[in-house]
Amino acid sequence: MDGRITLGIFIHSLRFATRESLKMAYELSKRSGIPLGIHLSEGVDELPKLAEVLGLREGEDSGIIAVHCIEGSGYRRYGIRVVHCPSSNIRLYGRTVNDLDLVDALGSDWPLLLGSSLSSYRRAVEVHGRAKTWKLIQKATVGGYEVYGIHDWKGDVAIFDEPLSRVLEGACRPRFVAVNGKLVVEEGELVEVGLGEREVRKLINCLIGEALERHSA
Repeated sequence: MDGRITLGIFIHSLRFATRESLKMAYELSKRSGIPLGIHLSEGVDELPKLAEVLGLREGEDSGIIAVHCIEGSGYRRYGIRVVHCPSSNIRLYGRTVNDLDLVDALGSDWPLLLGSSLSSYRRAVEVHGRAKTWKLIQKATVGGYEVYGIHDWKGDVAIFDEPLSRVLEGACRPRFVAVNGKLVVEEGELVEVGLGEREVRKLINCLIGEALERHSA
């Protein structure tokens, strides 16, 4: 790999993993210096149990990335980074995190059914209001880099030809996108494969249909 991809370990949740699996994954992540991700505190406060199982200590950086965290508090005391997923939180539980200062990044969690990160961002704007769009765009961009330990993101840029207000609301798409200094989207078309947005969406919907058919149970 060229350093543009960050490796990590993901445990689905406390409910679907044994204590031994949790400990093994955490020890491996610490030993390898890579993050450990987990769905946490979706409907109930699971922080105390996680801290007990893994032996987390306040004031130390656990290296854990927790998705959701709509219940409980004190995650930062254990060095836990919180990824905010308003779309799935509201759909599943009817509520989400209200204080953006308690979250580090914005995620989609369930892109198969709820759409991309852009869809999640738009939902976040609806939930938190237009007055907080600047903070939201920071969580959705730089926040993600920082949470996953991607410190060198020079050359990553999205260029819009729209008023800043529309960009911050997630109401438009970029005309040009570069990753690591390489142009990947030009005038709304994927450069290497020559597909426009309509063709890409058609392909995505086809793949989603296949996935739902295979895993409908």
